[in-house]
Amino acid sequence: MAQPGDRICGNCSEANDPTRKFCRRCGTTLVNAEIVGAKKLPWWKRLFRRQPKQYAAGERTKGMSKEAAKAAGGGGGRIGKIIAAVLMLAIVVSLAGYVAVPSFQGMVNSALSGAVNSVSRIINPKFVHVYPIPSAVTTSDQLAGHPASQMFDTYSNTDWRANGQQPSVTVKFDQKFDLGVMHIFSGASDNFAAFRRPKTLLFNFSDGSSVTVDLQDDKTMQTMSVAKNGIDSFTMTVTATYGPTNQPLVISEIEVYAKQ
Repeated sequence: MAQPGDRICGNCSEANDPTRKFCRRCGTTLVNAEIVGAKKLPWWKRLFRRQPKQYAAGERTKGMSKEAAKAAGGGGGRIGKIIAAVLMLAIVVSLAGYVAVPSFQGMVNSALSGAVNSVSRIINPKFVHVYPIPSAVTTSDQLAGHPASQMFDTYSNTDWRANGQQPSVTVKFDQKFDLGVMHIFSGASDNFAAFRRPKTLLFNFSDGSSVTVDLQDDKTMQTMSVAKNGIDSFTMTVTATYGPTNQPLVISEIEVYAKQ
């Protein structure tokens, strides 16, 4: 019986091995012989099936006869079919479980939702304004009527003022958060040029890391992108300033934003 790939002799209709050049019955050339096509398989079998190589008439398959090639490759083909069947069964069972079992649906949906949220948080993060604990704002130096806590009161017409050359402020929050950005309003809002303004800020975070930020000498809001995960406090030290050296340092406002 003719097998897929066999060459059918046009003279005597004999089925010949794909590697033969001449018909084994009548000796007619097989160059233009009709090749037996493979049976059409179901779509799910075709998905995992490797197509057999088509040989020209007389082309050798590394010295192996058709029977020898089948004997050597038969085991691998069976294993491939078993693997494909197992994969298809797993897909069918998973789909059936998703449709039939509400708890399984919830688990899958929750996992997908978590993955989507994680990607979205990286690509397009959202920010929420967070505030330090008022009583936990401490400083190395401040002038009367201008405590460091006024930097975090959301009003730019109030400010922190300090006489020291490198004054610092430590702030603590009521829970850990992922820092995204900070906004700073430098100098005094009513008389910007009359006082010192911060030029360089050093931040030491509760996770042990530190960041140095350079500021412009500008009274408008400046944005500092500082990504830190899982912090609940930081210390800010002014390490360099603009303006008259004999005047107090002034910072009107600092706004801290956490990533959501």
